[in-house]
Amino acid sequence: MSIVWNNLGISLLINVYECILKALSVHWSVAMGLISQDEAMKLIAPHARALQSIPMDAWKTYHEDLPDAMLVAFCSRTRANAIHDLMVRNAIKYCASANGVRKFERQQMVGITIDGHIAIRLKKLDEDGRSRNQPTQQVSDYRSQLPLEGIDAASYLELGYVLNDDETELLEVRLVHPSGDGVYWWCRLGDDGAEPGVIELFTPPNEPGPVSPAKISPKKSGEVIQLRKADGKKDDEN
Repeated sequence: MSIVWNNLGISLLINVYECILKALSVHWSVAMGLISQDEAMKLIAPHARALQSIPMDAWKTYHEDLPDAMLVAFCSRTRANAIHDLMVRNAIKYCASANGVRKFERQQMVGITIDGHIAIRLKKLDEDGRSRNQPTQQVSDYRSQLPLEGIDAASYLELGYVLNDDETELLEVRLVHPSGDGVYWWCRLGDDGAEPGVIELFTPPNEPGPVSPAKISPKKSGEVIQLRKADGKKDDEN
């Protein structure tokens, strides 16, 4: 009888040990995926102007190349899908001419990687720098900085555009570092450079505290284009 109880005790300890290792593995994976704002800015500095233009040019193309009758008929979900596809096209085009920039595609998620260090997917964002569509498991893993096969980068970021309340104007372009359901940091990519929008609220293991703002100076570009308001929401993998 004592042998049976000993075996049960050992089995229970093994199960507890495996659960602890699994939990720590997830925690360490998230921590390993975080990159400071300062370090990220150094990596994107040569590409700042191109990153800013990816959503701006997509927005401009959508409103200038489509007939007014179609713009009136389209809901905001259709518009968001179309602009996302145009952003992907612009990003892929940039990959063909930029050193160290590669396209990735994984289960309908398409984006770019820079120097094998950061991955960037393309999104429409709200004023808090978050994408509000219902996330798939893949998107949740991406935001949680969990390694995804086929995306060769240590940290996962999001590049997106923010509209005004009426969704009639593109207000700004942002680069966002998601962390689970929250945001680690985000910055604006504008005519005057990259300006931090949120300071880092916590410090990951073995990382320094909040860093000073980094400055990037892309060329002057873009204009705000107005459109007619339409209703609807987007809810997919993009």
